[in-house]
Amino acid sequence: QLGEKCQQELDFAHCAWARNLTWTADIDLESLKHAGTLDICSPDFTAAGLRPLRLQLRLSRQGSGGGGAIASNGHLESDGKAQKWECGAFLTAPAGRVSFRLSIAGRTQGFAAEFGEAGEWGSQKLVILERVPSKLSVTLEILDVTAPVAGSMPPA
Repeated sequence: QLGEKCQQELDFAHCAWARNLTWTADIDLESLKHAGTLDICSPDFTAAGLRPLRLQLRLSRQGSGGGGAIASNGHLESDGKAQKWECGAFLTAPAGRVSFRLSIAGRTQGFAAEFGEAGEWGSQKLVILERVPSKLSVTLEILDVTAPVAGSMPPA
């Protein structure tokens, strides 16, 4: 059991130094087409000494209209009614102050988050897409962290 605990802590130490990462979400285009909205969460991960962290990708149809069509190139495209898709990204982290940037499809937005106030921070409209690919990458860059010292949190 001690060896397993040491391996977990060694894995944490390796991940603790990472401040940039890219997660690629697999998008269920059929579900998005029919529901008009889709939330996808990354697995939990460690970065910049924080754990557990999680990214969330949120897609939703702008306005009303049909669900579009899945093209032969594997993209969900608008159905000719100038339909667009709002694409948002969020970071979930334990309590603490974190400055970070989220990027999707060439658009980047910065955040100065206080995770003690809200469990997730991000933007619903980080980018507007005319077509949704079957895979979409979200890049997280952690700029600064001020996390509470273990044991300094008030009891739950």
